[in-house]
Amino acid sequence: MRTLAWFAIPVLAAVPLLAACAAPGYTVGQTVTADGTLVLIGNEPFPVPTLLTTTQQWELSALQKAQYVPLQNKTVRVRGVVERTPSSGALRPRLKVIEISEQTDAK
Repeated sequence: MRTLAWFAIPVLAAVPLLAACAAPGYTVGQTVTADGTLVLIGNEPFPVPTLLTTTQQWELSALQKAQYVPLQNKTVRVRGVVERTPSSGALRPRLKVIEISEQTDAK
């Protein structure tokens, strides 16, 4: 039993470190392409266009209202530059949009 405890403790201590390594690491200024659903969070006059991916929520900046309103609740592909990383605390990560396009399902 003692041998099992000496083996299990280091292994269990390493699990969180392995999980942290598996998460994608973004840096400010990095160009990212992400697919997801464009939604608006908040109310007028301050809606925040947000991309919901399978793993994250990205606030989108550098978009005009005329660009994001027609794409609301649609699947889009966004290419942008990271302005705020996912590890920046309580705030959502933010992408400065370079290009945004609607994705059509090929079913």
